[in-house]
Amino acid sequence: MALGVEVTEMGWDLSLRAQSRRALTMTSVWLREEGEGEWELKGVEEKELILEESRRPEYHDQRTSVAIYFDVAFDQQSFRSASGLVVRDVVGNILASKSVLHSDVESPFAAEAHAGFQATKLGIDMGLQVLEIVGDSRSVIIKCQSTEQDRSMIGAIIRDIQSTKNHFQDLRFRFIPKTGNYFAHFIAKEALKRGEGQYLEGDIPSSVRIAMEKERLSIAK
Repeated sequence: MALGVEVTEMGWDLSLRAQSRRALTMTSVWLREEGEGEWELKGVEEKELILEESRRPEYHDQRTSVAIYFDVAFDQQSFRSASGLVVRDVVGNILASKSVLHSDVESPFAAEAHAGFQATKLGIDMGLQVLEIVGDSRSVIIKCQSTEQDRSMIGAIIRDIQSTKNHFQDLRFRFIPKTGNYFAHFIAKEALKRGEGQYLEGDIPSSVRIAMEKERLSIAK
């Protein structure tokens, strides 16, 4: 079932406006769980590029195309990761969701790059001509936006991402804070936990809804 911008299910208001209101609380949870921060930027030379960032609560006001949001979950002991993807139309409705498992992943940084590549592949599979790829890994988004050859440890994956551009009339990359990306985050987290990938049209997995509800209740205590 496509989720409109004013739909409420299992106690979660799924509107983009509500996501913005919940931002501060969700940040404290995710940063603690995922260890977001220094690992992503360590050893990476940043270039001074203009980075498009969404700061307004209703992100769909800024775009005129379909957007695919991506995020990851990473297991440092097994070097496995899961990519979580959410496809939204211009008004915020969920068109599809997907999770993909990866093995032999060197780092969380590489896991983010793999997820970005999976997002572009999904756009090709869906036959999209105008697409915006949205993620909360600032470094990966910067590298995807750049036209220079990337020589970092994820350079090969970045080149794979950039090589998909000829499949689209317009392909853009945009950074958003992690607090605006929690659907993709939960999809990746549940996929890694269950050890299986999944694809759904017009919805997110029921296990993800349950996990989100548990998270909401734990925060409310």
